[in-house]
Amino acid sequence: MINKTLIGNWSVTTCCMLAISITVLYVLMALEYITHQKIVSDLLIIVAVLVSVSAGSIFFGAHLAGKDSPEKKRILYFLQNMLRYFLAFIFFYYSFNGLYGTLFNSSLFTLYSPVYRISGPELASRFFGYSHLYVILVSLSQLLCSLLLLYRRTTLAACVFGLAMMSGITLISFTHHFELKLFHVIYTLMLLYFILLQFDRVKAFILQGKIILLNRLPVYLTQVRHNVFYMILVKFFFTIALLICCFKEWKMKDDHAATNPLVGIWQFTDPG
Repeated sequence: MINKTLIGNWSVTTCCMLAISITVLYVLMALEYITHQKIVSDLLIIVAVLVSVSAGSIFFGAHLAGKDSPEKKRILYFLQNMLRYFLAFIFFYYSFNGLYGTLFNSSLFTLYSPVYRISGPELASRFFGYSHLYVILVSLSQLLCSLLLLYRRTTLAACVFGLAMMSGITLISFTHHFELKLFHVIYTLMLLYFILLQFDRVKAFILQGKIILLNRLPVYLTQVRHNVFYMILVKFFFTIALLICCFKEWKMKDDHAATNPLVGIWQFTDPG
């Protein structure tokens, strides 16, 4: 329902530019760990995010402010798809961390420290990482949400399912003082945006028990040249970013295991 957007085009553009900025930030953090070098300063990252969001909002906002033309709907559709694939990237990345064992992995120092001495993020990691089965189930749920986001017809189900998870994560990130709590708020708002985008389907299902299927895409959205352009700029970009970030997590766990001979046998070792 591209022509019934409940949130303005400027909001879509801003969210998409934020998605690109956050993805680049994740990639830079991964490259810094892989290369063991400081690539960019924190101030430069903040400036880059603000400049990209401002420039993108002005450019696309000015273009989308015209008449309700097929070109305007096409650009809006591509922006929404970019946002959808970004959310799939985030959920898959966190799912990989959980399945690979780096999401709730506590250090030996945290495991041996009294509860009152460790920080909020370490306490949350120690609590949720206690049950390996819980971590696996959460990771599989995130993986399912990521796969559902890859398809237009299952996007609403993925966002409803993902909003429940991300709302809890956002609440925990604020109560336990996580550094990335602002990112969690952004992810939650993006999921909420897609739910509001198809508010008519949600209202019909809740109030009337009816399931409204999505309409077929107009012809101007199925042209080959635009699909190729979209494939290169969106899918390829997020795929490469995902591979870099997953490689960083793999290398992080491998380095940690290689440099610490006590990993896996800490419970049989004297703390002294």
